[in-house]
Amino acid sequence: MQLIASGDKWGRGPAKDIHSSLMARVDSPAWHLVKALDTLVADDGFTPTVDGWFENVRPLTPREKELLAASLPKDEEAIKKVLGVRHWILDEDFLTSTYRLASQPTVNIQGLVSGLHGPGRQDRAPRSCRSQAGLPPGPRHDQGRGGRETQGASREARLR
Repeated sequence: MQLIASGDKWGRGPAKDIHSSLMARVDSPAWHLVKALDTLVADDGFTPTVDGWFENVRPLTPREKELLAASLPKDEEAIKKVLGVRHWILDEDFLTSTYRLASQPTVNIQGLVSGLHGPGRQDRAPRSCRSQAGLPPGPRHDQGRGGRETQGASREARLR
C-alpha cells in the first residue's frame, strides 16, 4: 500500500513547498499523514490495530520455538551492535524477542519522502516564509538562508 498526502491533489493544502510555520493558516498534508499513521498501531507503538491483521496468524508451535532457540546467534551483543540498539522491545530477553519477530505481524514503514529530502529537493528556499505569507522580513532564520528553518511543509508527503 502507498499513502500519499498531497495538498495539490487534496485541494486544501499548499500546491507548493511552504514554511511549516504557516500551518496556523494553511492545512498541512504532512500532519494529516502523521495522524493517519498513528491509527495503524496501538498506543504501545508496535501492536497493529488494522482490522483483520491477525486473522490468519497462529501461535508458534513448540517445535518452531525449539528450532528458533537452536538457531539463535550466540553473540547477542554483536546483533545489538549491528542494529544499533541497547535492548529489545519491552525489555524482553533475546529469545522472547526472537519469538515475537518470527510470529507477530507488524506495520512496516518503508520510507517517507517529503520536503527538502524528497523528489525535487531544494537546497535553498526560493523565498522566506514571511514573504510567502505576504509579510516583511522577520528574524534571521526567515530570510531565505535555506535548510529546515526556511522550508518545512511539503506539498506532498509520501509513505511507501
